[in-house]
Amino acid sequence: MHFLDESFWLAISFIIFVYLIYRPAKKAILKSLDMKVLEVQERVLKAEKLKDDAKLLFEQTEEQIKNLEALQLQMTKENNEITEKIVQEKTKEIEEFLEHKKVETIKLIESQKLLASKELQDEFSDEVVKLVSEYFHSTKNNNLSETDIAKNLMDKV
Repeated sequence: MHFLDESFWLAISFIIFVYLIYRPAKKAILKSLDMKVLEVQERVLKAEKLKDDAKLLFEQTEEQIKNLEALQLQMTKENNEITEKIVQEKTKEIEEFLEHKKVETIKLIESQKLLASKELQDEFSDEVVKLVSEYFHSTKNNNLSETDIAKNLMDKV
């Protein structure tokens, strides 16, 4: 190969041309690659931030769920206590009502007994008066002593 040969100079020119083109293009390519690297890094940082935010949100949600479960248990316990108290109060009221009705019923029975006893006494007294009247009318002898009258009356009964 000779230095004056055109293919040699063509090759040298091509190498110089490629070098001259590559040099500014190298800066543009490197700048573009650097921008892509920065963009990827930003995306990775955003993804990590989103991941951390999601993890924090998940932990907060779990904490809220635990709080709600504790609140639910507390409310259930309070409701059971209130229900038990109401049941006891109503049971006591019913027992007092039944006791009151029992006392009223006993008083009513006693008053009915007294009324029946009085009616029987009145009937008995009326019957005795009737028997004594009949006896006096039938004997027409009013000269008897009280003991004789009682004896005769008892014999008739």
